[in-house]
Amino acid sequence: MMEGISLLTLTNKGKPGVGEKYILNQPNIYVRGILFGAMKYELGDYVYVRCPENNLVAEIEFRVKGFFTGTYNAIHGTIKNEKTGEKLYEITGKWNEDMYIKDELTGRSELLFDATNAKPTLPLVRPIAEQNDKESQNLWAPTIRALLKKDQDTATDEKIKVEEKQRSDTRKREADGIEWVPQLFKPTDEFGLDYIIHANVDGKDPETLEKQVLAITPILPGSHSTGKFEIPPHQSHPNEHTHIAGTTEPDTSAKGAET
Repeated sequence: MMEGISLLTLTNKGKPGVGEKYILNQPNIYVRGILFGAMKYELGDYVYVRCPENNLVAEIEFRVKGFFTGTYNAIHGTIKNEKTGEKLYEITGKWNEDMYIKDELTGRSELLFDATNAKPTLPLVRPIAEQNDKESQNLWAPTIRALLKKDQDTATDEKIKVEEKQRSDTRKREADGIEWVPQLFKPTDEFGLDYIIHANVDGKDPETLEKQVLAITPILPGSHSTGKFEIPPHQSHPNEHTHIAGTTEPDTSAKGAET
């Protein structure tokens, strides 16, 4: 589903002003039945969630169903003391139904999460009309519409259009001597990450954090772009080569920024 790792910080836990950090990766998604039978999606492979502050690590296997044995959506994992290797808890069940956690010391097992009856919190998303042409929902809308209609040929054609447009944009940038850099992220080596958000997000309370995050780029319905990430027009005969370097805060004059 997603490559690399993510860093989650709980600001209401751990040391004041520092919080409690969790480093995690994501399961892979597999599609079965492409050539024959009913199409089925599965999550598979190993996932970890590490908390350096508490010396804890959860290692969870998303088990895919075998051809003749097994079941769909099963998980199995453990929570360990990463420093000593001591197994503290065992996790079992199905990620889309009930998941249980067992205390290895007492042997007691209890419900950890009931996915069947849990009510998801739906994200607030800006309407397509408010999104720029490179935001995912807008960019891939024709492809998604075709997939929902089970029109694989049109979906493939629309996907190719997106890819060809991006290749064309790359050639134009190279012709203008414009070096592409990410809009919203900057390189980092913190916790083994490749990139972090390209903004100063250090609020010590939820209200300040919310304001800082919402100031990065339009997120909620009704919010609009400031234009600071717009890509400059193609220059037919560039006179000089331009290197676009990242800054702590996105620069309104930066060229070549792309989502």
